[in-house]
Amino acid sequence: MEKIIEILNSIHEVDAYQITETDTESIEYFLIRHDMDQSRAKKVNHITVTIYKYLDSESLGSASFEVPAGSSESAIKETIISHLKAAEFAVNKKYDLIHDKKAKDETESLSIEDQADALLQVQNEIDETKQIWINSTEIFANKENVHVTNSFGLDISYSFINYEMEMIITAGNEGSEIEIYQDYQGSTVDKNQLKKKINMAMQMAADRVAAEPTSSLGKCDVVFSNEEAISIYEYIASLCDAGMIYQKVSDCAVGRPLVEDAEDDHIQIGLRRTIPGSSRNFAYDSEGNTIADRCLINAGVVQSLCGSRQFCTYIGYDSPMHISNFAAAGGSYSDEEIRSGSYLETVIFSGFSINPMDGTFGGEIRLAYWHHDGIITPVTGGSISGNLKTCLKNWKMSKDTAIYDYAEIPHYTRLKDVSIAGIK
Repeated sequence: MEKIIEILNSIHEVDAYQITETDTESIEYFLIRHDMDQSRAKKVNHITVTIYKYLDSESLGSASFEVPAGSSESAIKETIISHLKAAEFAVNKKYDLIHDKKAKDETESLSIEDQADALLQVQNEIDETKQIWINSTEIFANKENVHVTNSFGLDISYSFINYEMEMIITAGNEGSEIEIYQDYQGSTVDKNQLKKKINMAMQMAADRVAAEPTSSLGKCDVVFSNEEAISIYEYIASLCDAGMIYQKVSDCAVGRPLVEDAEDDHIQIGLRRTIPGSSRNFAYDSEGNTIADRCLINAGVVQSLCGSRQFCTYIGYDSPMHISNFAAAGGSYSDEEIRSGSYLETVIFSGFSINPMDGTFGGEIRLAYWHHDGIITPVTGGSISGNLKTCLKNWKMSKDTAIYDYAEIPHYTRLKDVSIAGIK
């Protein structure tokens, strides 16, 4: 990094810069069934540079690039000069980088070898049958050391650990065989909780084999009961992002209700510095802003905003901070009340997306459960669709919450009058 800074300071056309260096140590295991197919340890270094050029008193151009390991001084200088030209075409309104901030934060010293071995132990302790088994597993245990500096006196460093375990679960009978993909992420490994999640996934795989085609139900209530609901609450938090507001995608403003004339549970959501077991327990965001707890919405009313320094500057908000962890408070309903009457409980989508422009959503059903007249029927195929801005007026949330990596959300979320397109 020192060499890059020296070169940047020697090029007078560079008005400002920010450099992020990330050193990653990782242990990786690749398994077929329970047999180790490959294992490896890696150390990787990435350096990303953003250069800024003031084009006039109101305009700022910028361009970013990565410096490959082992680059010569002449290659680095050539890259900088070429990106200076690119910066002249990426022009935005002027905003300030962080000034005069020095800090260091280190995560507790946890061994990534121990993390990887704990994940391997969990994989080996899952009960399987001839009808349901783990087909393959990929395990990644990482420690990342991040150093961010800029030309205005920012110099911070922090470290964190995280893991990822990707798993293909296969289930079948004489007539058919299916696979479902699971992706578990976090920091510290809670073996009992992870085993519980995998066993639930094994049961879902079995139910997928037995599932019937989804009927065309027209409009009915839909209940989200697992991590598939994260994107819903993430979308709600993003409505308070300065970038969304500046670009007229969101009309959120401090003191204004998120939804006018809400008839049922009101949303309460905020940013969190830490969530137990989260893979995103960062001390600082990518710009160097300190991450802290912050209430975004309380009782359905916007309390504060978030986002990048650039867009916070543009809308006149002086507390920039990117979203990392977030938590949504529970609602007013018990689990039994949420799970009453007729509804479709969605647990696995082939794909689920929300259009940030207008709140419309859609998902292809891989596995769901149709609850009707006291009977629970696993179904597959078809799709759901609706509009979250409409659903927010009369949706229901359970009192209890659950943690899924970087998100704490209500255990159950019930949306009213969602369109269900079936395949029979």
